[in-house]
Amino acid sequence: MVLILDSSALFAMENLPEEGSLCPPGVIEELRRYKDGRLDLWGDLLRVSDCTKASEEKVKAAAKKSGDLGRFRPWI
Repeated sequence: MVLILDSSALFAMENLPEEGSLCPPGVIEELRRYKDGRLDLWGDLLRVSDCTKASEEKVKAAAKKSGDLGRFRPWI
């Protein structure tokens, strides 16, 4: 299983999961906007990847199911 981390997850975390997680580039941009110092600490541990259309559709479906669709922002 791979965890896709959004900015709120990264703001709340003190440590990254050892493996099995990644985030879209827009999340990194948001952390930089807020001058979050954890970016410097995490270095290469933070895996960044563009989202595929298929993965975006899965996230959108999950957001709809959880009632968060109004907050859904595509990352591509």
